[in-house]
Amino acid sequence: MNSLPIAQLLYLALGLSMNLASLLHQRRHGRYLTPVKPWSGILMLLLYGACLGLWAGPDRRGLQLAMLLFALLIGWGGVWRHLWRVDRRDYSGPGSRLAALAINGYGVLASLSALWP
Repeated sequence: MNSLPIAQLLYLALGLSMNLASLLHQRRHGRYLTPVKPWSGILMLLLYGACLGLWAGPDRRGLQLAMLLFALLIGWGGVWRHLWRVDRRDYSGPGSRLAALAINGYGVLASLSALWP
């Protein structure tokens, strides 16, 4: 596959932006946008970005395995946790919860899209 992983790069940019915005919000208002600590999200996204380098390789199996694992991680920590496991009052507002769900839902789909040619 020679094309750039546009969908995955967009998820990376959106996720990093949300986590950086959460850090700024904490500095200004004393609480994060979501109950998830932004530094753990940033670390996960940096690993995700590093795995995008596998797009350049001739064999897609490493990329497919990495994206499958990330789809599971994002689905659990970024969608399921925001949807069911966390108290809605732990968010700075309903918009921050919806943004987290939308960005991570997109991340699952973008990651899964790498499994097919």
